[in-house]
Amino acid sequence: METNNFQKRVLESLTRCKEKKISPQNTMPLVTVDENSLGLILDSNEMLVNKFTDLTEEILGYMGKGTLIILTDPKGILLKVGKSCDVEILLYPGASFTEESLGTNAISMAMELEGTAFLEPEQHYLDFFKKWYCYAKPLVKDKEIIGYIDITTINEKMRGELKVVANMLADRITIEMKGNKNPKEISVPLSDVQISVLRLMAKGHSNKEITDILNASPNTIKYHRKIIFKKLQSSNANEAVAKAYEIGLI
Repeated sequence: METNNFQKRVLESLTRCKEKKISPQNTMPLVTVDENSLGLILDSNEMLVNKFTDLTEEILGYMGKGTLIILTDPKGILLKVGKSCDVEILLYPGASFTEESLGTNAISMAMELEGTAFLEPEQHYLDFFKKWYCYAKPLVKDKEIIGYIDITTINEKMRGELKVVANMLADRITIEMKGNKNPKEISVPLSDVQISVLRLMAKGHSNKEITDILNASPNTIKYHRKIIFKKLQSSNANEAVAKAYEIGLI
């Protein structure tokens, strides 16, 4: 969606929140599911929650302090929160991220658009969200939205990394959820960006050249290389490229 159209949709959402007389000072969700319903929701999303949990720890380490990673079901019900140790937030499984519950937020906008949504701090409706940079994205399996993730940071220097990290996490979750036996997807579940990095490594490009070609930050390329080495069980670029050729990954 074009930036101007997105901004218009955000303003419309903010206006609706005011019309509904939602207090910007709210610190708790206005809508939550009961304990029995939450149990059923968590049971039906057990595999998704497990994949999310397995994959978020290393991302939190990369993003550093002041980071939240949020997982909801397709209706915006919170399933799991991953957070750095310095973050305190009163959101628990069962909370609704709909506009009616938490005002304008990245997940509510992603749900409305059925696509990605990046919100600056001032674009949120509730005051306690107004220090967060948030990028939300749907998780899609077999053309069906199975949930939403939201990568959130208070660190302005990391705001440019949110899209890259969210796309990588979404790719890895959905690839592993598919259960495809293709070795590219199961044995080595690399994202499209990581495959691109591998191909450039195979051509002999340096880290700086890869950074320039992919228009990414040095930290982002360093992170992707770390994942590539881990997934290919390699200690250097030459080993990683050799194994990638061996299994037909590049």
